[in-house]
Amino acid sequence: AAMYQSSMANCLIIHNAVGANKSPLGHASKVVNCTVSRNGGSGAVCQDAAPNLSDGKAYSAFYNTLVFGHRGGNGITATADAHACVFEGDGTIVAHVLGDDVVQDAVAKEECASPMLGDWRPLSTGHCANRGLGAYLELVPLPEGYTYHDMAGNEIDTSGAVTVGAYQEVVTPAAARLEFSSVYEIEGSPYPRWGTGGWITPTTWPVTYRIRSVEDNVYALYFKEEYTDDGKSRFFFHSEYDGWTTLAPWHDAHATNTVQKQSFAHALYVNPDPAVGSDDYDGSAAIPEGGESAVGPKRTLQGAVDAISSSGCTMVYAAPGIYREGGTLYNSMSNRVCDVGSDGEGRTVGFVATGGPGSATIVGAPDPETKGLGDNAMRCVYLTQKYSFLQGFNITGGYTVNDTDKTHTQYYAAGANMGTSLAQMLDCNVTNNHAALCGGVCNGTLIRCRITGNRAEGRAAGTRASALYRCVVDGNVGPNYHVELFPWIDSCFIGPNAKRADGRNAANALYNCTGAIVNSLVLVPTIEGATNPTKATNCVFIVGSGIKAENIDRCIVTNLADVTYDEDYRPLIGANVGIDRADESLSRLAFVGATDLSGAHGVMNGVRDLGALEADWRPKYAADLGGRCTVTTVSPEVRENAAGHIYLPSGSLAGTFAATSKPVRRLLGVRVTGTGVLTVTVAGEVVGEFTASENVQNMMLTLSAAGDAFAFDYMPGKNDAGGAEIVECVRLAGTAISIR
Repeated sequence: AAMYQSSMANCLIIHNAVGANKSPLGHASKVVNCTVSRNGGSGAVCQDAAPNLSDGKAYSAFYNTLVFGHRGGNGITATADAHACVFEGDGTIVAHVLGDDVVQDAVAKEECASPMLGDWRPLSTGHCANRGLGAYLELVPLPEGYTYHDMAGNEIDTSGAVTVGAYQEVVTPAAARLEFSSVYEIEGSPYPRWGTGGWITPTTWPVTYRIRSVEDNVYALYFKEEYTDDGKSRFFFHSEYDGWTTLAPWHDAHATNTVQKQSFAHALYVNPDPAVGSDDYDGSAAIPEGGESAVGPKRTLQGAVDAISSSGCTMVYAAPGIYREGGTLYNSMSNRVCDVGSDGEGRTVGFVATGGPGSATIVGAPDPETKGLGDNAMRCVYLTQKYSFLQGFNITGGYTVNDTDKTHTQYYAAGANMGTSLAQMLDCNVTNNHAALCGGVCNGTLIRCRITGNRAEGRAAGTRASALYRCVVDGNVGPNYHVELFPWIDSCFIGPNAKRADGRNAANALYNCTGAIVNSLVLVPTIEGATNPTKATNCVFIVGSGIKAENIDRCIVTNLADVTYDEDYRPLIGANVGIDRADESLSRLAFVGATDLSGAHGVMNGVRDLGALEADWRPKYAADLGGRCTVTTVSPEVRENAAGHIYLPSGSLAGTFAATSKPVRRLLGVRVTGTGVLTVTVAGEVVGEFTASENVQNMMLTLSAAGDAFAFDYMPGKNDAGGAEIVECVRLAGTAISIR
């Protein structure tokens, strides 16, 4: 399928398909410093023989070659020689001559970095480095005056040891390897679809990937965190609204993370508009079919749950609107929606607001007699199954029974009660819920959520026993313990407005701190001394809160005035000590850093900020470009340097120049200190490319009156230790004269 009766050196032989019992290499003569992988067929790598120089007989010969992932036997045939090679161990290695320097039982994922991303470089932790002999390359001679180079163009010194395979550059793992248990598509991959057995070994960190299953209805993915203490922890990663799942590996290069699919094979649709949705419909379509047909969306969320009869997981897609009808009684409390059906059986359900975060609202109800807490009050949400989840909803107006007995957990939480820590809420706003105990959310894992303005007559006005990632908890009302019994707080804003009903500060806003707190702004006025956080790392606390110095590491304890933020809880540049202070190695879940709570860039100035939201540097970057423009997107690496200029060690910055009454020009000045190239694009066309120079390089940008889009993109060179700096972008009026 690949080569026939040929000699080859420093070649990459991959993805060649061949028939049954055949091989990608037929009658190969000499194969030197090659990587042979991912070829189809059930035969061996090399079939039959070709002339060989060893003794005049017909033998093939392999030297300094890496072989893995071939669908048939990973070995070679009995009519071949092998010297200084590395073979994956699941094939049969039968050779005429098998050198004692041949590795027969290699593990493929330990040898090569990231085939799923087209990175075939060998790993320093494997067998390939310096195992080969450079002199073998001379068995495939070059014309006079030529030298040997690997696949990447690196010149090879044939006088000593060389690395096995087509690439001489050896790389070191920098983060946990991702292993895939099913067929996935990876954004930006040259070979997007791989089956079971694929892997990615990151060689830089931090790094994120976007993946999706090639199968239909796979909305969520397991992420098996094998670096955890018990080696068994699993976490759920959910698709974003565009269908992709963003995740990143843990920073531990010795760890392995296994990504496994969770198929939501069934889908139902709900629309609260009585002119569109009806619980008499079957829920199989977002729009009614019309006539006598029962095809159409359900009207209530609980109606959709009750319609689920099959096993497995079901997606319930909620159209924009207010869901204030329907409900069910479960575990002695009424709930607007519960993942247990009217038959008493639980279902794993994913509820997704199709219009994006905040487009759909689930509304509970007070007891009609008491107008508040009472036996006939209605909670908003109850999730009992470990992989059920909600994404994108407003959760409001929920009430509970009037029971302050802390052992009656089925009555906790007027917003959402989740019976398992693995149930999740993503991109939700939980507000204005009123409970006897735990006003907002109990249990579960909360990701990019706001828990504000909830009330509890007793403890835990905000959350109880919930893990919090990129969340805001503030403005909840209750006597004490606004955030209680949390297992983990990561990159969150825990606000100062923890109040009692009379407006005074809560007695203890943070209580029973059994879990870790990292990269967070914890601005609560008081912390319970007896259960002071013992694992708070790289956070900001407030003077007088009661935090103990021996219980914190790399934390700042300061006045509230030093941690200013706007009405959306976004830190203000120049007035918040948490800006550019996050340590990503502390974050437990990689997706915490993919975006902030608002869905915007997770990094806007080279380093993440403490808390749930990033300070918005885009207006500052627009000012650095001379104003009269809007910066829309910024790569995570981009930052403002000490000179107040935009600096791109890699990545890009893009936006739009403002519309004007007539075409204008701007004088652009850049300085490139790296080995790469800065590309400038205006209105979709490349107008300039800059490489390294000791001086500032200038060019004129000619802009139309419409307001052209622009982009600055710096692609680093090899071993690049510099970058590109935008020194000026000045709007010109009149005539410009350039003198050289």
